[in-house]
Amino acid sequence: MWDTVMTSRQQQRVILIGAGMAGLMAAAVLADQFADVIIIEKDDLPRTPQVRKGGPQGAHVHTFLGYAVEAMEDFLPGIMAELYAAGAVQIRRNKDIWFDDAAGPTPIRDAGILTPSVTRPLLEHVTRQRVLALLNVSIKEATRFTQFCTDGNNDVSGVKVQTGDNGMEIDSDLVVDCSGRATTLPRWLVDHSYGDAERPELGIGMSYTSGLFRPPPDLAGDTWACLMLAIPPNTRAAYLTPVYGELWLATMYGRGGDMAPREAEGFVEWTKGLAHPIIHEKLNRAEPVSDFRSYKIPKGFWLRYDQMDRFPRG
Repeated sequence: MWDTVMTSRQQQRVILIGAGMAGLMAAAVLADQFADVIIIEKDDLPRTPQVRKGGPQGAHVHTFLGYAVEAMEDFLPGIMAELYAAGAVQIRRNKDIWFDDAAGPTPIRDAGILTPSVTRPLLEHVTRQRVLALLNVSIKEATRFTQFCTDGNNDVSGVKVQTGDNGMEIDSDLVVDCSGRATTLPRWLVDHSYGDAERPELGIGMSYTSGLFRPPPDLAGDTWACLMLAIPPNTRAAYLTPVYGELWLATMYGRGGDMAPREAEGFVEWTKGLAHPIIHEKLNRAEPVSDFRSYKIPKGFWLRYDQMDRFPRG
């Protein structure tokens, strides 16, 4: 289906809905294929790394796998060096990071994989600057996508957007929906007689609470990180990792309503319930330096567009 779209239309313009990491990296990929790449973003984007409304998980730990590093470097050469220069901390997998899972603590060994420990706001900020530096990529921020436009065959031919009180239509050869859980595509497919996308769901009852801490002087500059999983019947998990070269970002994960408090004393006390005391011991010596934020995910779902009998071109 993708090959048909790309070869049967003149590749002049592509529109991406959403300026999160999916939208930014899709723009980096498609900039080589289209003359004009436009990103539509409903947020008024911050000019410095800050948590934004459209990235509700932005205050919590985001980690890289080795293939993510390779992919970003392939499409945006030098991006890792820029992240490190901006404050990301280099983590040597399985040497700097300590895992505790169902098998117990993972042996410390160098897996030869270097990944950045970085906050989501800083990651988006640096990536957005790189992508928007591409001459054929532009962004319309504080602009709300309202609906897909169609041609005479009921295929997608562009989008309608709203900026303040002003609405407009933008024609395109391809539209990529990177709006995540906010997507309106399933409803649009039904309304335009394409049918329902199968949607398997899994109840996970997950909550996150996160905050920044300043480590004690003897641990300042330490690249040590720790991922601790919730092994049933335990409902608590945690990730503690260095960011900005001088702070720790601590995210506590709870299942089934077991959510860490959003005040410092209760947050640290909650960590006593983790499978191993090491995170509690470290945070008990550290100084909280930010507000604490929470985010809940009651269930995960998968929209199976790939299994639909019909799907619109464009």
